[in-house]
Formats: sequence, C-alpha cells, structure tokens
Amino acid sequence: YISNAINNLNHIIRTGNAKEAMRYNNELIDLLKNQIKFTNANTVKLKEELSWVEYYLQMEQQRMLHSFSYHISIDDTNLYDKEIPPMLLQPIIENSIIHGFSKEIFKGDGTININIKLAGKNTIIITVSDNGAGINANKSTKNDRPSIATFNINKRINLINETRLFHIKRTQNINHQGCTNTIHIEAFH
Repeated sequence: YISNAINNLNHIIRTGNAKEAMRYNNELIDLLKNQIKFTNANTVKLKEELSWVEYYLQMEQQRMLHSFSYHISIDDTNLYDKEIPPMLLQPIIENSIIHGFSKEIFKGDGTININIKLAGKNTIIITVSDNGAGINANKSTKNDRPSIATFNINKRINLINETRLFHIKRTQNINHQGCTNTIHIEAFH
C-alpha cells in the first residue's frame, strides 16, 4: 500500500493542489506511524486494529476517487477489547481494492464489508468480502503469480501460529463477482 499511497501523493502534487498534497502527506505519515507501532506489538485491541483499518480505507477511498464504500459491523461491542495479532486485515483489504476494483476490469460501485463476530469463548471470526471483479477476472489481465499481499498474509499467519498465542485459519471463497476472506482467530491466553 505504501507505493500506491506515494504514487497517489505524486499525482496530487503534479495537479498542483498543494493543500491537498499536504493533507494527504500528513495522513500517510500518521498511517505509517501507527503501522510501525503495530509492527512492534504482539497483540493489539480489536478496536485499535479497526481504527487503523478505517484510516487506511479512507485514504484508499480518496486515492480511488471514492469508487468504493465500506461497512464495518461487529456483533458485540465487548469484542473491541479483545486482543488480536496486529496488521492482519490490511493486506486482505488491499487485495479487495487493488484487484477487485481495478478500473480495467470493474465497472460500478464497489463495496467492502467487514463483519466481526465471536464464536465460542475464544474465537473471533472476521469476514472481509467485496463485490469486485473477482480473482478469476483479474488473472486474465495479469500473470498467474499470487499477489505479494496474499503471500505475505499466509506467511504471517504461519509465523503467528508458531507462537502458540493464537491459532489462525484463513479461507478464501472466490466468486464470479467478488471475493470473501474469512479469518478465524482463536486465542490461547
């Protein structure tokens, strides 16, 4: 996402809108500061993760000229205080935006839905779904290599599972239109 954000900042600068460029630059700095803070943490409260995700989504909406909307729903406000591994959702959301809502393959109004619920006593289920073009549509415009974000999130999940603090399982449902990622986060503490 960093390269996309910097490219967007460059575009804003080229259009001569100094005020907008400064605002966007400051938002990017705040986003990066939070990412650094989260990178050094083993866990964050769900409300912190969602706050960071919402900030990221707002920046991406601006970059994509508001071609998509998003909705975050949580079944129980007590979940906000649950601890989860940081930075799990951003790469999945980034894939939805970049691959699902690419102007070359998607026409219309995009939507990302993030739903969070508790299953049992210690498992949080987070579902990220979009109505984008879908992975199969995107493969026709690019080579068949997996995205960097997909590779990174799978590698990260494996590393987190090795810590024995959490067990995370991720599934992906590829639809004709859209994609759904479900993450099960089981806490062992």
